[in-house]
Amino acid sequence: MPVPYHQLSASQISMGLKSGELRATDVVQALIQRRVMMDGQLNSFTAVCDDAMQAAESADRARKQGQRLSPLHGVPMTIKDSVDLRGFDSTMGLSSRVGKPAANDSVLVAELRRLGVIFLGKTNVPQALLAQETENQVHGTTNNPWNLKRTPGGSSGGESAAIAAGLSPLGVGTDIGGSIRMPAHFCGIVGFKPTLDRWSNRGSNSAIKGQELVRAQIGLL
Repeated sequence: MPVPYHQLSASQISMGLKSGELRATDVVQALIQRRVMMDGQLNSFTAVCDDAMQAAESADRARKQGQRLSPLHGVPMTIKDSVDLRGFDSTMGLSSRVGKPAANDSVLVAELRRLGVIFLGKTNVPQALLAQETENQVHGTTNNPWNLKRTPGGSSGGESAAIAAGLSPLGVGTDIGGSIRMPAHFCGIVGFKPTLDRWSNRGSNSAIKGQELVRAQIGLL
């Protein structure tokens, strides 16, 4: 019996797309349907990318034409609210930042876009990114998919909940002292914090302007 699309890892999706066993349109459609079915209980998403299916169709056409493609081409991902995604707010759970969409992608998002990644949406965070639970007055509370009465952790809690629930196979988060690793632990997934400045942090927002002594690093869940 085939494994449901929402249970596939990013690596499995990448290999399936390369071999022709999978189509990006089928994977993205399945993940969208999974989000519609599940996220009412989880509240992991803060915004959705309405062009995800269009991007998936484009990815499938490029592969059919035999173009030389990145291993990430056609792989869907989600992005933590605080990381700039062009056309979307980076609220950090603060009402003062609502209605102020980013004019440009963060450096990492721009590179992922160039490599053919399909963005599904942005995910929830605690207010100002400064809590171990994911809750704010703008987007509400995110719940742990394993137990809706518990937290998925923070501050990349929306990402960890979405990935653990099969709404996304891969996501971008940020971490100072555990903001990727702790929610990954709480939700039973993998979280990775690279060495500081190993990847560019331009376009990753912080509630504390000018914070240089202890800095956050973009990483993956």
